[in-house]
Amino acid sequence: MLVTWGIGDRPDGLAGRMFDDSLRPAAHRALAPVRRPLGAVPPWVLTVTGLVVGLAAAGAAASGWWGPALVGWWANRVLDGLDGEIARAQGRASRLGGLLDLSADVAVYAALPLGVATGIDTIEAWQAAAALLAACYLNITTVTVLGGFAQDSDVDRVALPVGLVEGGETIVLYSLVLVGGSWRVELLAVSAALIALGAVIRLVTTVRPGSLG
Repeated sequence: MLVTWGIGDRPDGLAGRMFDDSLRPAAHRALAPVRRPLGAVPPWVLTVTGLVVGLAAAGAAASGWWGPALVGWWANRVLDGLDGEIARAQGRASRLGGLLDLSADVAVYAALPLGVATGIDTIEAWQAAAALLAACYLNITTVTVLGGFAQDSDVDRVALPVGLVEGGETIVLYSLVLVGGSWRVELLAVSAALIALGAVIRLVTTVRPGSLG
């Protein structure tokens, strides 16, 4: 499962501030001990397992089990990193794998805020979760459409333009929401604002004058 977050011509001054850029090598090293014993596992199995674990984390949040929800969220993120690592090691990275991986990510990204809102169950929580889902829809639209524009047909991967909130930032934001106690609603709203702003930044920094016809 190979999804590349970012295109080759990232805007100057923004790429250096992307948390994902510094996190990726560290994650590669951290996953090495786990990657070796799982080297023969088909990547799609890890993707589907990660999806199930992520949805279980959302269910735990809906029940108010914040600790298990956090553990499930982090387990989901580890499995999400492993499927791509193993796909590359096996030489099985593909566009279809990238699509499955991205679809599983989006499903968990949507389910977790709904689980949090269910666990809190106030009007404010549901409003914040709705705002976050709307921001995620806007974000994934810019990711997929602009990524398709930027894709190199000779490279078997999905190329995604840069944004303010990427994979590493999402891990941090959702983790803060889960451990946020009485601040969970506010943290949902902040996450929504940051993701929406990132989508706007992605559009502004990728769409150049004259490119719209």
